[in-house]
Amino acid sequence: MTRKVFFLICLMTVAGCTTPVFHHDAANRHVVVLDRQPISVLNTGEDSWQAWGGSTRPSGNEQFSRQVKAIEIVSGCSVQKVQVDPEDKRKLTAQVKCEKVDLGI
Repeated sequence: MTRKVFFLICLMTVAGCTTPVFHHDAANRHVVVLDRQPISVLNTGEDSWQAWGGSTRPSGNEQFSRQVKAIEIVSGCSVQKVQVDPEDKRKLTAQVKCEKVDLGI
């Protein structure tokens, strides 16, 4: 019985420590602060970015707007398509489109 309780406590501790963290140790992670709210931004592919954070209320429109703006600031591109993670409303995935500049050289 004691081992089962110990195992359950250990499992809950590990799960609690790993669930809300969003690539905070990734070398290519950027942190953008908008309206005093930190947003972690991470490039996850050629035109794919993720943002996490931006509000203490995970379902707010302000958070969504901040995340989109943070991705555009870091990527230098415009967000075309977004998807909020159904399991974690604090995480947004976006597809961006970067305009090619023709220098005429």
